[in-house]
Amino acid sequence: MPRSRLALAQRTLRTMTNGLRSSRLGDSTVGAKLIGYRGFVGGRWDVMGERQYRLLLDHGLQPYDVLMDVGCGSLRAGRLFIPYLEPGHYIGVDKHRDLINRGLKHEVAPGVAAEKRPRFVITDRFEIPREPPLATFALAQSLFSHLNDDDAKRCLAAVRAAVDPGCRFLVTFMESARPVANQRSHSHRGMFFTSDEMREMGIDNGWSYEYVGPWNHPGGQRLVIYTAMAHVHRGRHVVRGAEQGANTERS
Repeated sequence: MPRSRLALAQRTLRTMTNGLRSSRLGDSTVGAKLIGYRGFVGGRWDVMGERQYRLLLDHGLQPYDVLMDVGCGSLRAGRLFIPYLEPGHYIGVDKHRDLINRGLKHEVAPGVAAEKRPRFVITDRFEIPREPPLATFALAQSLFSHLNDDDAKRCLAAVRAAVDPGCRFLVTFMESARPVANQRSHSHRGMFFTSDEMREMGIDNGWSYEYVGPWNHPGGQRLVIYTAMAHVHRGRHVVRGAEQGANTERS
């Protein structure tokens, strides 16, 4: 076996083992009370918050842009994006309301939150309303590493429906050499995709695809950049612009 594939297989095995241990915490914010809101989202608080922040800035994020942070959790990176962006230009999406509240309380100064007016969507099915100002950038860092195939597709479709063509969606994922039978999505279990699967899921849901690969993630996650296309190609059918959007609401 080539060294690159061997290293990938070893990393996959380690991540699966760690995920089985962490999954005992459950998939609710009870775990956040046991290990803290910082630990619940993976720890490495300062390092990973700063790396996400630098990643988006390196790819062109400006204060006037609108960022959708999908799987924002307790604002490990959001605490840096909120003061950087113009008022109302940060959109955090997560299923755990308590994590967001803890992040706002402990990590974002009250004056900053009042001035910058971050927006939040609480949903466990990626029901994201299409409300202006629309996101020009989106980020899902260490989210697809916990989603099964159906939920990953649902996320890609929902974000695409909530943005205009040209929006860039930076997604990290745990790469496998061969397809893996991912089970039920879980905040503390590892899910894996091949680069071909990531490409196909993106194209099927209205995104062009660029594989970046390693990006200095301590857990070895890979990076892809999707860009929202004007048309969605599903089989022989072409869905144009807003026609692909489903009715969405806050949950």
